[in-house]
Amino acid sequence: MREILSCAGFAGILTVVLVLASCSGSRQEAEVLQMGLVHSAELSGACATALEFLDRNEREKAREVLEFHLREAVLHADGLVALGAKVDTPLPNIRAGMARAGAYAARHDPRVSEAAMRVLAALGPGPVSGGP
Repeated sequence: MREILSCAGFAGILTVVLVLASCSGSRQEAEVLQMGLVHSAELSGACATALEFLDRNEREKAREVLEFHLREAVLHADGLVALGAKVDTPLPNIRAGMARAGAYAARHDPRVSEAAMRVLAALGPGPVSGGP
């Protein structure tokens, strides 16, 4: 779980850095920082909720929370890809995370699995690294 949280945190920071690099002007920078802050706060809350369920041995509720956020994150990323978002810089760990999301979704939700594959393609060429 710690690896997942670390990777997710890195992804959020990387997103902010990549968007900041393409922005000009303090207002745009402030909006990007705000977006990054909200994303990190949302992710923190989702993780805390799932961990609280695990602390109470409510594994099924924890699974539901994690699956909900996985689905929403993949579908949101797919929507960004549909708007033209892509990454040209090799990000093997991020690609690995999306590949794992796609593999998990393939066993549970084909629509999310297909979206994950589109996102993976937008994350640029290259191998995936890392593991669960």
